[in-house]
Amino acid sequence: MQYGDPVWEWTDPALTTFEVQWLTEWLDEVADHAAVFSLWQRNRLTTRIFFTEPCLGFEILNGHSSGRPMTLRCYLAAEFLPPFKELCPHAAISEEPDEVWLDFGVDEAQVRAIAGQWRAQLDHYPVRVGL
Repeated sequence: MQYGDPVWEWTDPALTTFEVQWLTEWLDEVADHAAVFSLWQRNRLTTRIFFTEPCLGFEILNGHSSGRPMTLRCYLAAEFLPPFKELCPHAAISEEPDEVWLDFGVDEAQVRAIAGQWRAQLDHYPVRVGL
Protein backbone atom coordinates (compact mmCIF):
# COMPACT_ATOMS: atom_id res chain seq x y z
CA MET A 1 0.00 0.00 0.00
CA GLN A 2 1.28 3.44 -0.79
CA TYR A 3 -0.08 6.53 0.91
CA GLY A 4 1.84 9.57 -0.25
CA ASP A 5 5.54 8.84 0.16
CA PRO A 6 5.36 5.98 2.66
CA VAL A 7 5.09 2.50 1.14
CA TRP A 8 3.98 -0.41 3.27
CA GLU A 9 3.15 -4.04 2.52
CA TRP A 10 1.50 -6.55 4.83
CA THR A 11 0.27 -10.07 4.15
CA ASP A 12 -2.18 -11.69 6.54
CA PRO A 13 -5.26 -13.90 6.13
CA ALA A 14 -7.63 -11.34 7.64
CA LEU A 15 -10.67 -12.21 5.50
CA THR A 16 -12.47 -15.46 4.90
CA THR A 17 -13.42 -16.32 1.34
CA PHE A 18 -17.09 -15.60 1.97
CA GLU A 19 -16.11 -12.17 3.34
CA VAL A 20 -14.14 -11.49 0.15
CA GLN A 21 -17.20 -12.48 -1.85
CA TRP A 22 -19.29 -10.16 0.32
CA LEU A 23 -16.73 -7.36 -0.28
CA THR A 24 -16.86 -7.80 -4.07
CA GLU A 25 -20.66 -7.68 -4.02
CA TRP A 26 -20.55 -4.53 -1.86
CA LEU A 27 -18.06 -2.88 -4.25
CA ASP A 28 -20.25 -3.83 -7.23
CA GLU A 29 -23.24 -2.22 -5.53
CA VAL A 30 -21.21 0.93 -4.78
CA ALA A 31 -20.14 1.10 -8.45
CA ASP A 32 -23.75 0.62 -9.56
CA HIS A 33 -24.69 3.68 -7.46
CA ALA A 34 -21.61 5.80 -8.23
CA ALA A 35 -23.74 8.48 -9.87
CA VAL A 36 -25.70 8.93 -6.64
CA PHE A 37 -22.46 9.41 -4.68
CA SER A 38 -21.09 11.92 -7.18
CA LEU A 39 -24.29 14.00 -7.26
CA TRP A 40 -25.06 13.90 -3.52
CA GLN A 41 -25.01 17.45 -2.11
CA ARG A 42 -26.54 17.14 1.36
CA ASN A 43 -24.57 15.99 4.37
CA ARG A 44 -22.28 13.01 3.95
CA LEU A 45 -23.40 9.93 2.03
CA THR A 46 -21.59 6.82 3.22
CA THR A 47 -21.66 3.04 3.20
CA ARG A 48 -19.37 0.77 5.24
CA ILE A 49 -18.29 -2.83 5.35
CA PHE A 50 -16.46 -4.48 8.26
CA PHE A 51 -15.52 -8.08 8.92
CA THR A 52 -15.03 -10.68 11.64
CA GLU A 53 -11.42 -9.59 12.13
CA PRO A 54 -11.59 -5.97 13.25
CA CYS A 55 -8.22 -5.11 11.67
CA LEU A 56 -9.66 -4.21 8.26
CA GLY A 57 -12.70 -2.32 7.03
CA PHE A 58 -13.79 -0.15 4.13
CA GLU A 59 -16.07 2.81 3.67
CA ILE A 60 -17.20 4.76 0.62
CA LEU A 61 -18.05 8.43 1.08
CA ASN A 62 -19.30 10.94 -1.45
CA GLY A 63 -16.69 13.32 -2.83
CA HIS A 64 -12.93 13.58 -2.40
CA SER A 65 -10.58 16.54 -2.11
CA SER A 66 -9.00 15.54 -5.46
CA GLY A 67 -12.31 16.12 -7.21
CA ARG A 68 -13.02 12.40 -7.64
CA PRO A 69 -16.67 11.52 -7.05
CA MET A 70 -16.00 9.16 -4.13
CA THR A 71 -13.59 8.51 -1.28
CA LEU A 72 -12.54 4.92 -0.59
CA ARG A 73 -11.58 4.91 3.09
CA CYS A 74 -9.55 1.95 4.28
CA TYR A 75 -9.62 1.33 8.05
CA LEU A 76 -6.62 -0.45 9.59
CA ALA A 77 -6.21 -1.64 13.17
CA ALA A 78 -4.26 -4.11 15.31
CA GLU A 79 -1.63 -5.98 13.27
CA PHE A 80 -2.61 -3.96 10.18
CA LEU A 81 -1.46 -0.65 11.65
CA PRO A 82 1.17 0.73 9.25
CA PRO A 83 4.59 1.83 10.51
CA PHE A 84 3.66 5.42 9.54
CA LYS A 85 0.46 5.31 11.64
CA GLU A 86 1.26 8.61 13.37
CA LEU A 87 0.92 10.39 10.00
CA CYS A 88 -2.60 9.04 9.40
CA PRO A 89 -5.95 10.28 10.68
CA HIS A 90 -6.81 8.05 13.59
CA ALA A 91 -8.99 7.26 16.55
CA ALA A 92 -7.13 6.44 19.74
CA ILE A 93 -8.07 5.64 23.31
CA SER A 94 -4.52 6.17 24.51
CA GLU A 95 -1.48 7.88 22.98
CA GLU A 96 -1.12 5.12 20.38
CA PRO A 97 -3.59 4.99 17.49
CA ASP A 98 -6.01 2.07 17.84
CA GLU A 99 -7.35 2.56 14.33
CA VAL A 100 -6.17 4.60 11.36
CA TRP A 101 -7.72 5.27 8.00
CA LEU A 102 -6.36 6.06 4.59
CA ASP A 103 -8.47 7.94 2.02
CA PHE A 104 -8.22 7.39 -1.72
CA GLY A 105 -10.16 9.30 -4.38
CA VAL A 106 -11.95 6.87 -6.71
CA ASP A 107 -14.49 6.80 -9.50
CA GLU A 108 -16.86 4.12 -10.74
CA ALA A 109 -14.31 2.48 -13.05
CA GLN A 110 -11.74 2.22 -10.26
CA VAL A 111 -14.26 0.70 -7.85
CA ARG A 112 -15.19 -1.89 -10.50
CA ALA A 113 -11.49 -2.63 -11.09
CA ILE A 114 -10.91 -3.13 -7.35
CA ALA A 115 -13.90 -5.50 -7.18
CA GLY A 116 -12.47 -7.39 -10.16
CA GLN A 117 -9.08 -7.75 -8.48
CA TRP A 118 -10.69 -9.17 -5.34
CA ARG A 119 -12.86 -11.46 -7.46
CA ALA A 120 -9.75 -12.75 -9.26
CA GLN A 121 -8.35 -13.78 -5.88
CA LEU A 122 -11.47 -15.87 -5.29
CA ASP A 123 -10.56 -17.85 -8.43
CA HIS A 124 -7.46 -19.04 -6.55
CA TYR A 125 -9.25 -19.53 -3.21
CA PRO A 126 -12.91 -20.31 -3.94
CA VAL A 127 -15.61 -20.01 -1.32
CA ARG A 128 -16.19 -23.36 0.38
CA VAL A 129 -19.75 -24.55 0.66
CA GLY A 130 -21.39 -27.54 2.28
CA LEU A 131 -18.97 -27.90 5.18
